[in-house]
Amino acid sequence: MWVAGFGLLAVGAIRVLLRVFEKKRCTARAEGRVTSTEQDYNSGAAGEHETTTHFAKYEYWAEGKHVTGRERIPGRQYRRMTTGQRLTILYQPSNPKRHYVAEIKERWFITLLFIVGGVLFLIAAI
Repeated sequence: MWVAGFGLLAVGAIRVLLRVFEKKRCTARAEGRVTSTEQDYNSGAAGEHETTTHFAKYEYWAEGKHVTGRERIPGRQYRRMTTGQRLTILYQPSNPKRHYVAEIKERWFITLLFIVGGVLFLIAAI
């Protein structure tokens, strides 16, 4: 139980640290725009619910290069996003393809599950 608890906590912490360090390297800023939004429908196995995943496609210019991207977005944000909408892109000057979109909310659910699961395993081991 201890091993599982510490393992889950470690995975959660590593996920947080990787994202934080990735964002710290994105020091340059560019203005981008939404080129389209799309939905992917994933039908579950027999009797399961269908799930929908939402994406925004966007483009921007950085360091003299045209860069395009596709990012998963929450459904609520998908319904408010429009083609042509301006976005703030933060990118790494040495590699403009390494970036994130300031307006798109991050999805922390899986990371939170690792951390909470680790804590619960450690509590159960006591």
